[in-house]
Amino acid sequence: MNRIEAYMKCNREFLEKLEAALTKIEISDGEQRKMLLVGFVRNALTHYMSINLLIENKLYNSAFALVRVLFEGVVRGRYMYHIFDDTAISKMYASKDWGKIFGYFGDMCQTLDTYYSEDFFVKTKDLAWDMMNDYTHTGVNQIAHNFNEAQSKIEADFSEALICDTLKSNFEVFKTFVILFLEVGLDQGNITKEELEEIFHFDLKQEV
Repeated sequence: MNRIEAYMKCNREFLEKLEAALTKIEISDGEQRKMLLVGFVRNALTHYMSINLLIENKLYNSAFALVRVLFEGVVRGRYMYHIFDDTAISKMYASKDWGKIFGYFGDMCQTLDTYYSEDFFVKTKDLAWDMMNDYTHTGVNQIAHNFNEAQSKIEADFSEALICDTLKSNFEVFKTFVILFLEVGLDQGNITKEELEEIFHFDLKQEV
């Protein structure tokens, strides 16, 4: 079993545990902030699972095109949940066009880092945003990875190291986001502290 296969196996185990916990959480229509969080979390979950399935089927170009979508959705979800006041939440909840609700992406990253007293989101944007956009918008790197120069073949050519680094990064971004929602379930008494901690301490292993 190579590193990619090991990560895939761990991811399947992680998602099984996560789905079991998520299904226990109940949100009423009147809890607008939490209901919006549900939407962002489920959307992130869909993208996260899609990336893993695409990689498992060696459809690497499409998988990498979704990395920016996953990261952007997590940033927006966190920003909505922690930064927006109740007026903004109500406006969001009733609106069918969110085009002017969120500000510039870089500003959202900076605001979140200030809120969390860290530099994760700005650092990630500075280091990886251009490359994420390249893969999403069919840039030079996205196209270049369709050529296996070593074997003179036209086929997807992504190194194991690049794939594994991306899987690991996606896992951390998604896991820490979904924990926000699990904390809602903990406060409700619908999931236990032990269930939350099991997700929190879960990690991708290179060898299974």
